Amino acid sequence: MSSVGSFIGIGLAKIGYPIMDPIASIIICLCILKVSFDITKDALEKMLDTSCSKEFEDDVQNFIKQQQGVEGIDLFHTRQFGNKVYVELEISVDRNRTLVEAHEIAETVHKNLEEQFPSIKHVMIHVNPSEN
Repeated sequence: MSSVGSFIGIGLAKIGYPIMDPIASIIICLCILKVSFDITKDALEKMLDTSCSKEFEDDVQNFIKQQQGVEGIDLFHTRQFGNKVYVELEISVDRNRTLVEAHEIAETVHKNLEEQFPSIKHVMIHVNPSEN
């Protein structure tokens, strides 16, 4: 793109519009600055453990709520580090379930999340008894 802009600016300057060369240079400079800003912003967000997008979080939460045995989500946090996602989660299960059953539900949710969302690298799940 910058080569085309330079070519147009030089071409117009040669045919009698000398102001077009510096104008084309400024436009090219602004385009390069915009791309540099976008790349820097993306890199910083990945290095600083930012949360995932609202859409991604909504998709993950809806998927969790559909899992058998999950009665609710009490806490939900995501962190993006590089191209991987870490999820911290508290779910509610029926308070009459045994510890083994509650653990199996958490293990199933963990496994299903990592299968459904390949970008999720790790899920930390805490199980709470439901209020029902």
